[in-house]
Amino acid sequence: MRTMVGTTLARPRLLLTLLAAFAITGLALGAIGVYGVVAFGVTRRRREIGIRMALGADRASVVRLMLRESAWYAIAGVGAGTALALVSSRVMKGFLFEVPATDATTYATLALGVGVLVALASYAPARRAASVNPADALRM
Repeated sequence: MRTMVGTTLARPRLLLTLLAAFAITGLALGAIGVYGVVAFGVTRRRREIGIRMALGADRASVVRLMLRESAWYAIAGVGAGTALALVSSRVMKGFLFEVPATDATTYATLALGVGVLVALASYAPARRAASVNPADALRM
């Protein structure tokens, strides 16, 4: 009986393993992309950040500014991803067993996870932005 069950579930198990691998790869690429975009934005706005700090902005406010901008990337990405997931949920029904394709808990957990991933990926560039020396930034 175990052999029959194993043979019956082999294909769905393989497809779900591949799907999970692609999802993890997508999350990693998303984190790298967010890191790159935020780091690029920090580099381009170095002079502005230097002026803000010269006028009295503290490091925490600069970090909050960069994290707030990253949050908008996360909101846009989660919104677009949720919309696409809802549209493609009919295809996914064949892969899911006893879980609805539009499970609100799953969507909320993934949205929270992506939000945390974006915050972690954008924290290092935000800290680098806060360490800009105002005099050096103004000279450039």
